[in-house]
Amino acid sequence: DNCTTRLRDIVFNNLDGTVVTKEILPKQGITFRNLIHGYLNDSHQYWSKLGIDILLGKPLDKDISNHEAVFLPDYLLKGFDSTTVSGQQLVENKEEILKAMPAENDSSIITPFIVFAALFILIAILSFVKGAKKILSIFDFILFFITGVLGILLLFMWFGTDHPECKKNFNLLWAFPFHFIILFFIYKKRPWVSSYFLGNSALLFLLLISWKWLPQEMNNALIPFVCLLLLRSFVRYKMLRYDG
Repeated sequence: DNCTTRLRDIVFNNLDGTVVTKEILPKQGITFRNLIHGYLNDSHQYWSKLGIDILLGKPLDKDISNHEAVFLPDYLLKGFDSTTVSGQQLVENKEEILKAMPAENDSSIITPFIVFAALFILIAILSFVKGAKKILSIFDFILFFITGVLGILLLFMWFGTDHPECKKNFNLLWAFPFHFIILFFIYKKRPWVSSYFLGNSALLFLLLISWKWLPQEMNNALIPFVCLLLLRSFVRYKMLRYDG
């Protein structure tokens, strides 16, 4: 339900006669996310793609129809151009008012996957360096703070807004809102805190092995970031359980 579908509804609701629209989708089994990814991949907007994939949940992964595909302006054009009303073309003639210049593609190699993979490798190496313990403690606080705040945002978008595409978001399996609370006990050697990080490690491990089979399509650039969360959760568990 956006500015493009509103235009579709205004036109189609005011037509008299039998309205028939030919197939405008490239193939069967196309989802909202597939169509959005097509534009973002072509223009190498991988960071925008990551943001969309984190914010928008499972409803984006349902198979869509011609009627639903016109939420994108290009497909609204295709839909109108492929529609007849009682055998007559809906669009009698076409005129290009403004010819847009092609956007410059951002071909930067600094993609989310590369950034997260490099960060994971760096932190994994530092995790075996004894002198890096203090730096890693600060890093853990920042890591779980950012992840917890993101989880709270996703939870708010699910239950606190009327955006149906933000509901049933499986990214909450790694962006866990309770991370924000555990921050205040992250340096406390308490059994329940170590159990929390052990449980989080197990959850993240299960998430990674079931990544491709989740009902929601997850952004693969998040895999090294989830691995990072798993690594630091397990290290935190070992420190709280066995150190001191």
